[in-house]
Amino acid sequence: MANVILQEAVPSREHRGRARRRLSRLGAFVVLVTVGAMAVCGTPAVGSAAHRAARARWATPLHLTFDRHDTLRAGSPVHNANGRAVGTVLVAKHGRLTLRRGHPGRAAQYPCRRCGRAIIEVPSRRPFNPGVRTFAFGATVKLGRARAGGHGNVVQKGYYQQPGGQYKLQIMSGVPGCVVHGNLGRVIATAKPTASVANGAWHRVVCLRTARGVVLRVDGKVRARAVGPTGRLRNKAPVRVGGKNLTASFSAQYHGRLDDVFLRVYGCRGGTGYARTAGPLRAAQGCTTVIPGGPGWSSAARAAPAPSRPTTRPTSAAGSSSPRRTRSSIAG
Repeated sequence: MANVILQEAVPSREHRGRARRRLSRLGAFVVLVTVGAMAVCGTPAVGSAAHRAARARWATPLHLTFDRHDTLRAGSPVHNANGRAVGTVLVAKHGRLTLRRGHPGRAAQYPCRRCGRAIIEVPSRRPFNPGVRTFAFGATVKLGRARAGGHGNVVQKGYYQQPGGQYKLQIMSGVPGCVVHGNLGRVIATAKPTASVANGAWHRVVCLRTARGVVLRVDGKVRARAVGPTGRLRNKAPVRVGGKNLTASFSAQYHGRLDDVFLRVYGCRGGTGYARTAGPLRAAQGCTTVIPGGPGWSSAARAAPAPSRPTTRPTSAAGSSSPRRTRSSIAG
């Protein structure tokens, strides 16, 4: 009798197989529920399966923090956050870059308005060309009023009439703006003059290209939106940080301090047309757009903003009409 009871208490091979299949189906159900919750809430918990799945859908090919540098002399290499040398310091007219206190860590201090020219040049690579995908780029800036006059390019790839398009973050007399130009059009999002960043404090400035257009964020708040398709963006120009070039005619030299410069490309389409559906995540065609070093970077993913419906004319800031597209505002 004891032997019979023991044999009945031991699960058979067929029973164990059925149990494993039930557990497998239960695990799949849990994953589906978690992903569904992420789509509804837009803020998956850090470390969760949904958060790991969202992080797998982006890449950050460029992220300059300057924390690994001992010098930024002319010709010295500039390293990515992972330690890889990706760029070079270029100077002209006795200009120079120096290391100063960052936000946090170290930052690159660019020359004053009469102190020559200096930029960081990163040769073009395939990951720097987003094509039609959603992407974001920007930096943390510190700019005083005395250094804010004129036109300074913070990050750019390509020029005004560059074959293959252009993307650029610029600061004009203290006012930030984004330019994205692909094969379907040029979209410009410029903040209002009241949103100047030239007050001597650190500000996080980010440009985001989605399926609906371009969004400018300053310190996590939307300061400008421009609606319209930009299309495919792929050029052979280098990424330049802190200026357009080193020539005397129009260098677009930036004169403040820079930290946490980045480019992030997401695994979803963002340039071929307008998003047809509403919702916090679908506004970026299903992307969870976490910005390096920005709000939510260390805690949870934040959804992209949902711009207004497409109009015939893009807007440069919330509620304002399209800016006049003069060469002084978009050249370079």
